[in-house]
Amino acid sequence: MARAKKSSLHALPLIIIGAVLFLVFVRVFQAQDQARPSMQRIDGKRQNSQGAPARINEVSFFVPYWNLDESIDGDGLFGLEVAPSRALYFGVPVSSDGIDLTEEDKRHLRTFVSRFSGYKRSLTLRMVNTQTNLEVFERKELWSQIAASSISLANEYGFDRVILDLEVSALPTQFIRDQIVNFSAYLGGSDT
Repeated sequence: MARAKKSSLHALPLIIIGAVLFLVFVRVFQAQDQARPSMQRIDGKRQNSQGAPARINEVSFFVPYWNLDESIDGDGLFGLEVAPSRALYFGVPVSSDGIDLTEEDKRHLRTFVSRFSGYKRSLTLRMVNTQTNLEVFERKELWSQIAASSISLANEYGFDRVILDLEVSALPTQFIRDQIVNFSAYLGGSDT
């Protein structure tokens, strides 16, 4: 009994720290939401929170690779106020060895391109595994391979943009933030 009480006392500071961090994150996101102009419909037209008409330059839609085996294509998009002009392919996996597509990955790319040939297309690099991403951050020699491969794939399959979906589940230390910023900046400014 004394042992259980002692171990629950050790967990109490972690629970308190977790609750405080949660409240801080909630407050930060609330502040960000309040700073963003909101969109609202007034008399059938979109306006921002300052009352000015909103300009919609381009409507995009997201197509994940796992839905390509279904009969999804650009003709099946109904009920949209503005017709989409861009299809975002999600995506090309990035591993700790860079971009190395399997035959299935290539098949998904070909399927996407054939089904959405009448649209502008964006290629998304899928970096969704924290451990892999941290390894990529550490191996700067991979950065140029990832940049060159993504540009090569975009050109080969007719994409006009490359998007980075970078997900990291870690405490936002200065080191982690610097790694994310440096990696993203390198890819964004790559002239390979």
